[in-house]
Amino acid sequence: MALATYISSGVRASELLGMACGDVGFGRPTITVVGKGSRERQTVPISPDAVVWIRLSRSSRVTGRAGRNRVLSATA
Repeated sequence: MALATYISSGVRASELLGMACGDVGFGRPTITVVGKGSRERQTVPISPDAVVWIRLSRSSRVTGRAGRNRVLSATA
């Protein structure tokens, strides 16, 4: 999941690792990241395949933490 998103978006690793579930635009294949330095939020397009991988990783996880603020796993 992380690799597909990283490759298709071109964002920095630190931006990707700081993403939360609410930062993924499932209707439009985008992610919202906080940029380096200015800390300004940017919407970045990702591939439809990356969205599929994100959905699969979210549905396969069983965890007590839910919601928009849960951090996406870097290893999933």
